[in-house]
Amino acid sequence: MDASVEAVSYYQVLGVPRDASPEEVRRAYRRLAQAFHPDKQQEQSEELRAVSKGAFAEVQQAYEVLSGPQRQIYDVYGRVGLEAGMEVGPHLSDLKDLRREWEAFQAKAAAARIEAEAAPQSHVQIKVWAVDTVRDLWEGRFPPRAPKMASATMSSSVQMSPSDKHVLSLGGA
Repeated sequence: MDASVEAVSYYQVLGVPRDASPEEVRRAYRRLAQAFHPDKQQEQSEELRAVSKGAFAEVQQAYEVLSGPQRQIYDVYGRVGLEAGMEVGPHLSDLKDLRREWEAFQAKAAAARIEAEAAPQSHVQIKVWAVDTVRDLWEGRFPPRAPKMASATMSSSVQMSPSDKHVLSLGGA
C-alpha cells in the first residue's frame, strides 16, 4: 500500500518531507509536542483540550514510527504495514525483502479469509443397542453387559459462497 492513499500521513502530521533526517523529525516532534501537550492546555475549553489531546497522541505516534526502525516499513506500506506486524531485521534489509515479505503476508491473509468464509460441517451418528445393558441395570446386575454398536455413519461437507449469487457445496459420507 502506498502511504499517499492514507488520509493524513505521519510526515504530514509532523510537517516534514519524506526525506527528512532523523534530526528534522525530532525537532518537528518537539515543537508540536510542546504546542499540543495536555499540560499546556489547562486554561482552554474542554472541547479544545480534547482536540489537543488527540493531536498530541497523533504527533507521538508519528514520531515513534518515523524515528525508529518502523519508518522503513511505513515508507513502503504505510499504516497497513505497521498494523500487519511487519518487522525489520537482518532478513529484511532492503525494499525487495520487505516487498517479498509483504506479498507473503497478503497471501496468508487471503487464505485465512477464504478459510473463514467456508462453512465446514461434520456429522457423526452412532446407533447403540443397549437393551441388555438397561435390563441388567434395572435388575440390579453389576457389572452390566456392554452395549453393542448397531451402526455408525460419518459425513462432512464444506459450503462456500464465491459470489453473492452462487453457493458451492462439497460433501461426502
